[in-house]
Amino acid sequence: MMVNWWLPTLTVTLSLIVFSALANRRRYGYVRRAHRFYREEGVEGAFLDYVLMEGADLDATTMGEVYTLKRRELLWKKASAASYGVSSAICALVILLSFYGVSGAPRWVPFLFLALLMSSAYITYRSWKYFKITGRKSR
Repeated sequence: MMVNWWLPTLTVTLSLIVFSALANRRRYGYVRRAHRFYREEGVEGAFLDYVLMEGADLDATTMGEVYTLKRRELLWKKASAASYGVSSAICALVILLSFYGVSGAPRWVPFLFLALLMSSAYITYRSWKYFKITGRKSR
């Protein structure tokens, strides 16, 4: 009985794509919380400093809540980028191996992984494009 190597690879790639989308959603949730925090403090203009803040600038922050939010956001940013990168690398590797005839997979498998690669890129793009911070003021 021949085992299809690409089925577990497909499962891992799909799970990485779903994890990347969920990590992006979680990350943008922390950005929304930070925006709400700055808005409630009355320094909404300082939110740009929060967005541009990196790990080294984080240690100089005196506000505990901002430190916690940014640290968690950076964690989910790294997790999302890592899972997106690994899933893209897996898809590209399967496509290249199939192109050179090394994989021994059916002809439609590289097209399936190409579709996964394109959908992963679209999901990542869409999560950023449709990310919005509402400027609603409480009454």
